Amino acid sequence: MSNEVAETVTEVANTVAATAVPAQKAVNTATKLFFKGVGKVKRFSPEILMVVGVTGVVAAGILACKATLKLEDVVEKAEADIMDVKDRRSVNEFDSEVEFNKALTKVYINRGLQVTKLYTPALSVGLVGIGCLLGSHGIMSRRNIAMAAAYKAVESSFAEYRNRVVEELGEDKDKELRFGLVETEVPVYDEEGNQTGTKKLTDVKMGKWSSYARIFDEGNENWSKIPGMNQMFLSNQQNWLNDRLNARGYVFLNDVYKCLGIPATPAGQVVGWLRENHEDSKDGFIDFGLFEIENQAKREFVNGFERSVILDFNVDGDIHQKI
Repeated sequence: MSNEVAETVTEVANTVAATAVPAQKAVNTATKLFFKGVGKVKRFSPEILMVVGVTGVVAAGILACKATLKLEDVVEKAEADIMDVKDRRSVNEFDSEVEFNKALTKVYINRGLQVTKLYTPALSVGLVGIGCLLGSHGIMSRRNIAMAAAYKAVESSFAEYRNRVVEELGEDKDKELRFGLVETEVPVYDEEGNQTGTKKLTDVKMGKWSSYARIFDEGNENWSKIPGMNQMFLSNQQNWLNDRLNARGYVFLNDVYKCLGIPATPAGQVVGWLRENHEDSKDGFIDFGLFEIENQAKREFVNGFERSVILDFNVDGDIHQKI
């Protein structure tokens, strides 16, 4: 008998365990989905608050319009009550001027309460909407500050890394590693077409430009078919922008893009240049990278043999918080 009881207990325990496993999996899945949803709500909270805020402000305007349609009835009733009090005064229903003033004050208070009650829904919804808009702005401001701090940390780490490379290997090696410089040998011929030897040329590997680099070619409205005109235009714009830097103390990358006919970018709203006397300024000079003698393509552009060029800008970094 005891063996039968033990087997029965074992079967019941196995059944309970088999039932509990799917239930636990369901609970775990539901928990993961819940926290995943919470994470998405936090991620898109500025957009959500913005939509709720705009909706609330619009709804408040509609409610205020509806309340205004009923305002005339409230005002008419209040005016009738005021006239009634004054009529009672004319027939000497009040024992004194104090009683008359009390009755008149009561009418005014009732009218104020009625108007307040009429516009309370619109006011409440409007305040909620404005609160959501302010909340959205606050979240975005905190995120922007955090992003700026993260960018500053990366920028400082990269600058320290480059300083260590310069100290250990020298400036030439730093430039070679940063821009991906490569040396190639090309043949040298005499006037009769006979090869007399070779010479080394330094060039930049494709794809080694910074994220701020842009191509100035026939797709730009300021581009010209005359090679020298393009070089003159870019040089003049660079000089004018440096004058602006000296006058204003700062220039954003998007300001440069705009002058060159290049579309603005989100990063261009933050990075740029500061005047030379600013502690975070690198050299206090805006450079398009036109006169890089180690770059064969740019040598050909400056010498008038090429009509298009890749512009890479020597921004100081994030200047948005330093102006």
